[in-house]
Amino acid sequence: MPFAHALRALQPHPSTAAGLRRKVLPAALAMPVLMAACGGGNGDAAAQPVTPAAACADLPAKAGLAATTLTTSYVAADTKRPGGAASGAFLPGHCVVTGAINPRVGVDGKNYAIGFQLSLPDNWNGRFLFIGGGGNDGILRDTSLSSSISVGTPSPLGQGFAVVSTDAGHSGTSASFGADPQARIDHAYNSYDKTAVAAKSLIGTRYGRKPDHSYFSGCSGGGRQGMMFSQRFPDYFDAITAGAPAMRVSSGATVAAMWNTIQFDAIAPQDASGKRILSQAFSNADLNLVANAVKASCDAADGVADGLVNNVKACQFDPAVLQCSGAKGADCLSGAQVGALKSVFSGPRNSAGKALYAGQPWDPGLAAPGWRS
Repeated sequence: MPFAHALRALQPHPSTAAGLRRKVLPAALAMPVLMAACGGGNGDAAAQPVTPAAACADLPAKAGLAATTLTTSYVAADTKRPGGAASGAFLPGHCVVTGAINPRVGVDGKNYAIGFQLSLPDNWNGRFLFIGGGGNDGILRDTSLSSSISVGTPSPLGQGFAVVSTDAGHSGTSASFGADPQARIDHAYNSYDKTAVAAKSLIGTRYGRKPDHSYFSGCSGGGRQGMMFSQRFPDYFDAITAGAPAMRVSSGATVAAMWNTIQFDAIAPQDASGKRILSQAFSNADLNLVANAVKASCDAADGVADGLVNNVKACQFDPAVLQCSGAKGADCLSGAQVGALKSVFSGPRNSAGKALYAGQPWDPGLAAPGWRS
């Protein structure tokens, strides 16, 4: 407190001191105020500011999170690139927090815990990003990278975001965790809840305030997690990007995947032993042919021709426009290929013609390696 302010603080307020004579502090009393205001009095130097590395090391002791173990490591500025890349911009100084919530032994005798990784930049921009997982989870996503739906964007951590990921409550990418009931609950929703709450608490401990804005971003399994957050914990995030959300995985998405395999396998060429070669149902050239036709037909429906089909509802593409009038050639598709595409993109149906799961939107991305796999 500045010396002048310290003196005023000791004087009666005008509203309560009316009619009273202002008293002058004796020198013996004024001197301690002066010394305190100057941060002295006993010869000690002013307290040194805590360094980011020291704050990182102190975080586990100050966190106060129940049933949680924490370890931290500090990464100095300009010593690491996102994902450990060999070139490109370096990351700023940041603290990496690795946590395990509710460690336990499951009914299957295996060790379980809700693992998470949280990166806290020295120069925080006030924003928090939760990056989703995918598949069966079981790994901690690298928080120096962007989410799986925005891999081409610069590192959010590098932009100053605090970033967290979770393994969804188990280690390893197999589905064997399903033998433990609590592990299934953790994978469904509990681990994401606990991780988001823990991350925000640690952010408050490190920076002394809550995030100004919080976001979630994920694709496939991460997209499902985003949809789950929007339904179960709608006040956790200001915005959610949920790409290709794998909803109703066991009763819907898996059925759709098998439906697609059946359609493509039925038209695939056979090897010498008569077995179908699924990967050759469509060549890369065939898929590029379809993708270019979709782009030509639907790209501008969203108002701008930029190689993206964003107005998917307006895209009424019919692959029959590519069907060969005669033998299969490089510039057309066979009737069997056209039929398979129609069946796949309209979605799986039962013998009565009832839809069992959602179909797929026509998009030029179907020529990408990910779509083929």
